Amino acid sequence: MINNSTVEKEESIQKPSSQDEERKLTIKEKKSSLTAASLAFDVDVDVDVGLTLS
Repeated sequence: MINNSTVEKEESIQKPSSQDEERKLTIKEKKSSLTAASLAFDVDVDVDVGLTLS
């Protein structure tokens, strides 16, 4: 399982604007966005690996 700090670090590299958006979110919404970010991160890794192999 990917820890949240790793996901946040990758998110900030890939999507610089996400930090500004997170400042506007409530605690509950932040938790939801972290879960979504984890899923999006997993998908991004799969895509990157696929591109590298091909």
